[in-house]
Amino acid sequence: MERRELLKYLSFTPFIGVVKVPEAPASATVKRDLFKELGVRTFINAAGTYTAMTGSLMQDIVVDTIADASREFCMLDEVQDKVGEKIAALVHAETEHASGRGMKVNKEEVLGMYMALESFINRDHEKEWQQWAAAIAHIEGAVRNLNGITTAVVVPVLGNVTPTLHMSWDINKVKLSGKDLQEKLRKGDPSIEVADVRDSSILITAWMLKPGQEKIVAARLKEVLS
Repeated sequence: MERRELLKYLSFTPFIGVVKVPEAPASATVKRDLFKELGVRTFINAAGTYTAMTGSLMQDIVVDTIADASREFCMLDEVQDKVGEKIAALVHAETEHASGRGMKVNKEEVLGMYMALESFINRDHEKEWQQWAAAIAHIEGAVRNLNGITTAVVVPVLGNVTPTLHMSWDINKVKLSGKDLQEKLRKGDPSIEVADVRDSSILITAWMLKPGQEKIVAARLKEVLS
């Protein structure tokens, strides 16, 4: 069909029906797991926020905001100014500062950061703390009565300032070093990371766990230490 004839044909489509677009191949709609493709280990994070462990996970609302922002053009100065005004109001700042200006921060990052900050400020922090404490209590309950195990719930003064389980053991009763335990947890399925690994102690946090993962951590620790 000639181009002119095609255009003429398409001009009538609102009256005669919709041109059917061929369906995309099934392979194009399958979500790829790049971690698996690349052979990158993922894990349950019972350690906390550490740069080497890629920090923290973005909330769904932040991910959605970034994805939505990526589909539209806008003037960068405008979005930076508007977000700066909103942030100033959220944190009750006396002056308004443009967010990300001069730092090569794109619209997706600016809007994602704004949504993350808004979500954090409006969150029920007391409820969230109680959820972390309950998760730590569940993990502690699985191991505190095991032979040779000593536990204590603490809140660090600096870094990962959340309910944290300090677990130590008598090496004469538990024939594992901290590194041994760490490796067993890492090599399990799913893999688990813990923090502050010493000769006979580790730290466990819950605030980077997804709902229900505290049960997996508790069961795995009990299995390895029993």
